[in-house]
Amino acid sequence: MKDYFIYSYIDYQNFKDGSKTITVLFIAESKIRKNSLIQGLEKFNQENILSDKFVVIIPEYCDEQLVSMFERHLLDTFRRVVGFNQSYVDENFSVYQFDSLGEPKKKLGQLKGLIGPKKFFKDLFQNGNFYIFSSREGLMESTPDHHFVFPSGKHSEKFIRTANVLRDSNEIFFIAIQLLSKFMDVETIYCDTASINVLPFAVFEIQGRFGIKNEIRVKSFDSYKVFEDFNQLFQPESLVLISSSTSGNIIDRLRKKQVTDDSEIMVLFFLGDHASYLKHKKNIFCNISFSKKFQKGFNPFKTFKNGLECELCSNHSQPVLIQTDIFLNVEPKYNTLTLKKSDTPKFLSRFVEEHKAEDETSNIFKVHYRDIEEDDKTYEIYLDYTKLLQNGEHPTYPRHYYNKLIKKINSHVPANTKYILPLRDPSSKALAEFIIKNNAWVKEPITVNIDNPEKIDNQVMGTLVVVGATYVTGRHYFYINRLLRRYPKLSIVYFIGIARSMSKTFSENIKSNLGIGEYGGGTFPVVSVEEIYIPQAKNKNSWSTEYKFIRKLLGELDDSSTLFKYLYKRYKVLLESRENKGLTNNVFLRKLDGECLKLRKGFVYWNFEVVPEIAFQSQVYFTISAVVNKLRNEPINSNRSLRQSTYVRNLISAETFNRFNDGIIQASLLRAADYRMLSYDLDEAQSFAITVFLKSLVDKFDEDHGEALPEFLLAIALKKLRFKRLDLRNFIDHSKSVMNKGDLIYDFVLFLEKDLL
Repeated sequence: MKDYFIYSYIDYQNFKDGSKTITVLFIAESKIRKNSLIQGLEKFNQENILSDKFVVIIPEYCDEQLVSMFERHLLDTFRRVVGFNQSYVDENFSVYQFDSLGEPKKKLGQLKGLIGPKKFFKDLFQNGNFYIFSSREGLMESTPDHHFVFPSGKHSEKFIRTANVLRDSNEIFFIAIQLLSKFMDVETIYCDTASINVLPFAVFEIQGRFGIKNEIRVKSFDSYKVFEDFNQLFQPESLVLISSSTSGNIIDRLRKKQVTDDSEIMVLFFLGDHASYLKHKKNIFCNISFSKKFQKGFNPFKTFKNGLECELCSNHSQPVLIQTDIFLNVEPKYNTLTLKKSDTPKFLSRFVEEHKAEDETSNIFKVHYRDIEEDDKTYEIYLDYTKLLQNGEHPTYPRHYYNKLIKKINSHVPANTKYILPLRDPSSKALAEFIIKNNAWVKEPITVNIDNPEKIDNQVMGTLVVVGATYVTGRHYFYINRLLRRYPKLSIVYFIGIARSMSKTFSENIKSNLGIGEYGGGTFPVVSVEEIYIPQAKNKNSWSTEYKFIRKLLGELDDSSTLFKYLYKRYKVLLESRENKGLTNNVFLRKLDGECLKLRKGFVYWNFEVVPEIAFQSQVYFTISAVVNKLRNEPINSNRSLRQSTYVRNLISAETFNRFNDGIIQASLLRAADYRMLSYDLDEAQSFAITVFLKSLVDKFDEDHGEALPEFLLAIALKKLRFKRLDLRNFIDHSKSVMNKGDLIYDFVLFLEKDLL
């Protein structure tokens, strides 16, 4: 559990030399665990490049040990943050302490170029509040199948749910310190909904830490309607907290009833037009609306007075009732989808064919591996780019990619390039060496270490080529992009071997952001030799989840049982996956006879002949995963979508497992899907259908038809494959009647019975 709140934003107005990226680290505790903070800063840095300025906000009541973490031991605290050094600290780092009124006062450091702290902190807090609101999904948006009905009776496709926002204690304290001055000399707090009661109690907690003791009552209303109908006077010296408003009309109604003074009303989150904001500005804590000065804000959304006037209802959207910010129970709508050949991504068959392995040693498709050992995270799908380059040297290996790579180098890497800067991973360094080897240089460029760019002369004019074997999210490239701002005379070319992101839109956004320079978008070319779209899952993939599950289960099983021996072998395979550079033909659980699952001839997603001996499991998983990823990124109202929402579930139909009857394909589907795609407990017919199918696997467990049965049992155990309780009972009873006691399947089913029923 984190002891801090951290976020980044762009400041456009408060520095003399233009916009700056700002990172804010907020701590409300008197002391925190140093190791936890060091690890947290490292993780944040892995997902966000070091910003132009870094601000730490801590309380005046904090322990001296906490202060020393940002003073005497500062560089040790930030030792895992790339680029954080004494030079950065001298001009870009500062620590502030907030007092009992929530006012930040500078403790140490400086932010060079800061115009004035008052406006800076006003923007800092607004951006922090907005980050909390948006990241916690405070604004809930409907999908085409449903919309919301407010307590007032209005219909809309959007709804502010403040209960979502107030969930993390660090974030709640961040909001609470901004309210400290509002709570002085207050005797009673009235909340329009109990879901925001946590906020005044957080204020009381902070006041207590400052030695301020108040006996303040907190009262909330049973429903928004009760609050609206309240006609008695609020008690003197009170504060009325309203969770949200889209117009400010609630303030006007309270004024009209004369139940309290204007100064005693506060709306926590306001999302409405600018005129309404100006009218009620003094009563609004946080404005999350779009404006010229706050362009990341949300645009006001349209509402309809009632169901008769609602355009959404007329388009057959289902109205979902809301009471305060609590939804009435509504069963999710579900659709079923049976996978087809037409679901194949355009790149897929060609890409697999161009990189077919001649044997296991030349296979580039890996699962559950990452070539940088700085942490335990692994990619769900790993493409061995170093092996790809080595394969290109062999005349019998397909030449299409190799030839395309050479042409891209000749077309986009200038012969007078001054510097080559590869990313840290071995494959990027191998690609950089390949580029140097395969170009007719005027003068061979200098290879620069990303962690030690001092070789770059900031007076030299020319081109610097950033080389990466792949990109997934573009995070490392954005770090380099920032790093290279200090060399304005250099032109930058980003050269990527394989752009592998989750969608075309996501990939285009990466390219667009990297290409921005002094002349706007497209200043710097971003060149990719190949572009594919596959999941970007890292760390929490199917195999890391399986590993944790088996490790736990082994501690509960009799080590002489068949199930223990079977799972222990699998445990060792997963344990040694990094040492063996990922999983290739041991991606899935073995059949009951100990053999690996194999692909048979005729695979609908490959437009070339299948050779079972070299159709490795990792290639098949890559294929199915790419298909599922394509469907996951289709619009939710498409008839070929596996996208999910609160009220819509798009399921992979039970029929799909009958249609694709190779065990290796079934196993791939189970692993590539998430639990929402396999939630057959939503529908009796689908639950019954998958139960009938599973019983047929048990009946033919020793034949080809039942070869993927262990994978199905694992998916059930991980609560990924779900069906109705009655059907699960039916399946377990049937399995116990077919199998013999002591058999692997019998023991596995006994575990399911104990764990799930």
